[in-house]
Amino acid sequence: MVCGIQFLHDHGVVHRDLKPQNILLSDSGHIKIADYGLAAINVFGEDTMNDFLGTKGYTAPEVMNGDIYNHLVDSFSLGVILYMMSIGDQPFYGEGTMEDYYTSLQEDEPFYLEGMCPNAISIIDGLLCKTPCDRLPITSSIRSHPFFYSIDWDDVETGSSCPPFQWDFE
Repeated sequence: MVCGIQFLHDHGVVHRDLKPQNILLSDSGHIKIADYGLAAINVFGEDTMNDFLGTKGYTAPEVMNGDIYNHLVDSFSLGVILYMMSIGDQPFYGEGTMEDYYTSLQEDEPFYLEGMCPNAISIIDGLLCKTPCDRLPITSSIRSHPFFYSIDWDDVETGSSCPPFQWDFE
């Protein structure tokens, strides 16, 4: 997902609706990002936008507040996805109304399981930071985060790495 989001941002695309339903697996087990219906294009550097859109549970605080925002909204959504992959639930209450989500987003902090990998907590906390300027951006520097220590990024980008999950069509 990191490589895909970096590719999008490098080409001026902010997805703005990253969620598990928009993350697909190819037949070889590699991730593909789908559904660009809410994407913003030609957004480079510190360009900003202020549309109120996205999916409840994955929407960054600055969008919910009606503030101007940038590509860092995708960082927040990736944080939600990683949290869900680690914990099995949303970091902020997303099952009720939009107001319930907004209140949870403003008041609650993510809960982590005892014994959870400290590097996983570190990257998720960095991505879920509620203040955009303090949020971990999905730039090349994220690749050096200890959470990703075992990843050979060149192999991932060329598709020569073996994904942990592969389809068995036989």
